[in-house]
Amino acid sequence: MKARRLTQLAALFVVLAGCGGEESTGPQPGRLQLTISTPNSDDRAIALTITGTVTDIRAVAGYQLYVRTMEDRTAIIVVPEGSATFPDGETEVATLSVPDLRSAGDYSVAVIQGSGSDYELRFGAGYAAHLR
Repeated sequence: MKARRLTQLAALFVVLAGCGGEESTGPQPGRLQLTISTPNSDDRAIALTITGTVTDIRAVAGYQLYVRTMEDRTAIIVVPEGSATFPDGETEVATLSVPDLRSAGDYSVAVIQGSGSDYELRFGAGYAAHLR
């Protein structure tokens, strides 16, 4: 009788150990990459806003960030280091820490304006920013 109870207890333990699995009901903090592209070969700064809670933001090598957070919005100015300009095509400029990656689709990013090497503000089509 004692051996039977031990067998049942062992079977119950195996079943319970298999329950739960990979899915968690709590937040899953993580990181999103911010990429931008510009239509101009001589842009020296790009201003943008991110909607959604950001817990930390770090520039990737070669860029400086000027950041201001207001509730669930983050304003960022991205500047290439030194006298560099933004490369052609899409390039990663920052990594954002967010409280829950499952809500990544709720985040949005918008380019406000760019600025050339002559400091003239530029608006319009051709600028793009993405969070991945």
